[in-house]
Amino acid sequence: MNRFSRKDGDHNKVFAVVEESKIIDGEYAVYIICVSYLHDVWTVERRYNQFCTLHKRIHQLFPSIVLPELPPKQFTKSSISPILIKERQYLLQNYLKKLLEINEVLRSPTLDDFLSPDSNFSDSQKESASDHMSKLRNKYLNYQTIATEID
Repeated sequence: MNRFSRKDGDHNKVFAVVEESKIIDGEYAVYIICVSYLHDVWTVERRYNQFCTLHKRIHQLFPSIVLPELPPKQFTKSSISPILIKERQYLLQNYLKKLLEINEVLRSPTLDDFLSPDSNFSDSQKESASDHMSKLRNKYLNYQTIATEID
């Protein structure tokens, strides 16, 4: 059972507010989430890619549930501007608020992990660059072998 498990009719609510954002070394943003459950309050820091991982995992767990839309990723250097970071903070707050309204998600260990102060919530399924390149190389060699056999 996870931290936020509850039975129907239980009025204990989880509150999570993306209360602040900060830019680290001028390179990336971190969003500070204040979480409140029962009589406990704590904060966790999450990057945008961790929100993406949460979204992906929740979608995999509950493919039939329509999830709220995650704010888009921006790929330019200007995406680190304080104004855009504040705008994304607001959008992530709305996303998280809507996510917490879905009972199945609220009961999910994935959400528990994301909001836990003891977790860095990394995408453990992510492979290293060298593993990825090795797979691509093997795939390419397999294609070459097949092409040679066809000739």
